[in-house]
Amino acid sequence: MKKFFRMSSKTESEKLGGMTVPKRSHDPAIIQKKFELIAKLLTLVNSLPPGTEAPNYLIMRKIFSIKKEIHDLDLMWRLTDEFYFQEYGVLSSIDLINTRKPWNAAINTIRYMDLQRDLMTMREKFPEWEFTLSDVRKHSTCKCSECQKQKLLTAKEEPLSKDEPSSSSSSSIEGLD
Repeated sequence: MKKFFRMSSKTESEKLGGMTVPKRSHDPAIIQKKFELIAKLLTLVNSLPPGTEAPNYLIMRKIFSIKKEIHDLDLMWRLTDEFYFQEYGVLSSIDLINTRKPWNAAINTIRYMDLQRDLMTMREKFPEWEFTLSDVRKHSTCKCSECQKQKLLTAKEEPLSKDEPSSSSSSSIEGLD
């Protein structure tokens, strides 16, 4: 099945509370400027000190200013969207299944119900959606440099979705009895 990433029943105008949605510019100079600003924004976010220090208002103001500049170029720009939140919710539901408890323990029953709810929500909004191995790679939990290097090498060596089993194929669930 084909995977669709940004489908929604709401129009862009409805998402903005009835405002008219400006057309996105395809001008290469504007696109380049936007990506330069995004790079500055991410560099600034990465420079935030760890821990529970008091907020650095100078950095907060810079983050705000850069985001405003990006929105001046593209009002619809966001780092993430509803689809990715929903997809992450499904993965989180799987992660929360407690393997130290019996499969049918009360806590796991609740987790399975959460998983089913998250899957139903995802499939209602994105009927053609299904997970592939590349989705799991994208949401990899380990962010250490060694794992990231391995992830890049593996992604270069392996085809992404062509040879992966479909989640609806029976071979993908063999041996799970």
